[in-house]
Amino acid sequence: MPVRIYIAPQIGSGIVLSPDPSTWSDTTGPFRSLLNNFINLAAGEGFEEIDHPARRISICTVEASATTLDAIEGDARVVPVLPIRATDRTHLAQILNAPFSSYPLAWRNAARTKLESLGVNTEWITGASTMKDVLRQIVKLFSVAQVADGHGQTDVKEFIRGNLDVQVSAIPVAQRQAIGAWLQSRGIDTSWITGSTTVRQVVASLPENFAKLYGRNATHRFAGEDF
Repeated sequence: MPVRIYIAPQIGSGIVLSPDPSTWSDTTGPFRSLLNNFINLAAGEGFEEIDHPARRISICTVEASATTLDAIEGDARVVPVLPIRATDRTHLAQILNAPFSSYPLAWRNAARTKLESLGVNTEWITGASTMKDVLRQIVKLFSVAQVADGHGQTDVKEFIRGNLDVQVSAIPVAQRQAIGAWLQSRGIDTSWITGSTTVRQVVASLPENFAKLYGRNATHRFAGEDF
């Protein structure tokens, strides 16, 4: 069955008034991936996802029929992360291990632009970086957002969903202090951050400190790496 990785918005309101999914709409029910609207579980289709609570988006590995993938890709709200569909999981492994430079320049540039608009720093990506490298950084960033959400860190969530090129000095003082205090409480050095440091630079440093944020060592493996 074909496989492709996407970033899709989450739908719902986060408020569950009824446990019956048939009563939910795009604006009601629990937060959940838009892709739930497309997947036919009875036909053996499915997807795995990691959500970004600050931006209400998810990165998802979808295994479904070509017809379902056509429908997903026909929704302008969905962003394909990989340049092509994989025919199966073995082919997906080959795509993930391919260098970024092996894909068309126009696609690479468009992918960078779209990822940046979603708060994902792409400055570090080189032609030698693999798609697996890129996905791991995305997954780490999404995981940081989950940790901040779990700790009730509203200021941190606001920060990481902001414009990457804004300077720290433009962030309200109370918010900066709250973010700094939380990072320091997790054992993360913030002494290098100044008023001229950009949100991009701070956000880029967070995935590399994920073990401290998470509270223990963690290995990030995304669906498609288990071969």
